[in-house]
Amino acid sequence: MVNVRNKGKRGEYGALNALRRIGLDGYRIPLSGAHPQLKGDLQLDNGAKVEVKVREGGFIQLYSWLKNVDALMVRQTPNGEWLMVIPISNIGRMFNG
Repeated sequence: MVNVRNKGKRGEYGALNALRRIGLDGYRIPLSGAHPQLKGDLQLDNGAKVEVKVREGGFIQLYSWLKNVDALMVRQTPNGEWLMVIPISNIGRMFNG
């Protein structure tokens, strides 16, 4: 049986390592899901908080939409805020020229 807590921790460290490879550093927030005042799974040195989600077999549609483009823009409602989904391998090229 999969230990959900360990799976989440592995995903958070994996995300943090991926961010470090592109020059963003920070740390994992211990017990972030257990405490209502601790928001986000990662805290970056620039102050940004990051929520990490790992789903085996999940997000299939997102990956499909990203197949031949550099980024994906989505929003829930016509007046909602836009979200941008960017493969981490594309960030440097998109923002650093």
